[in-house]
Amino acid sequence: FHLATLDIRQDSLVHREVIAQILGEDSWMEMDAELRADRLSQLLLSESLPELPDDQGVTKTIEVFHSIAWGQEHFGRRALGPYIISMTQGADDVLSVLFLARMAGLVNADGSIPLDIAPLLETVDDLKQGEAILERLFTDKAYKTHLAQRGNRQIIMVGYSDSNKDGGLVSARWALATAQTQLADVARKHSVEPGFFHGR
Repeated sequence: FHLATLDIRQDSLVHREVIAQILGEDSWMEMDAELRADRLSQLLLSESLPELPDDQGVTKTIEVFHSIAWGQEHFGRRALGPYIISMTQGADDVLSVLFLARMAGLVNADGSIPLDIAPLLETVDDLKQGEAILERLFTDKAYKTHLAQRGNRQIIMVGYSDSNKDGGLVSARWALATAQTQLADVARKHSVEPGFFHGR
């Protein structure tokens, strides 16, 4: 019996900072998002992983994934909802969560990661970029494998408060309506079932 699910949410910038520490790359934060996505995809497809550094920020983030594993084991998979990435700006932000889950050992016996990842598109610019973000994800080998293991369903969260502040009420509502149509079209093109999570 479940009364409600618990969703997990973290800002994309936190993930980037943690991955920069794990990889020991000072330039990670300033690196082009496409290059970060390529590197993360390679790491996800690789059999070997880097060592976790003894860093408080890294440990704190990795422990979140340990808690997800504990929650799934004790209360079942349906007790936990998607992992929401605030301020998603590129495909690399979604791949970052997959990478961190794998680093934390949140992996099934068959190598799949038991976690739905929901990019949160909050600003008008991010909503406009949503189509390109999904296109990049749905053509990425590592992410395509993950989606297939999750039933080819992609949850996308669309924000309201930030887009309102960013572009005004009318502009934000138009951007939200347009973005959802475009995102659904991209998903269907790649035989992915889109699910929209509204941040009202």
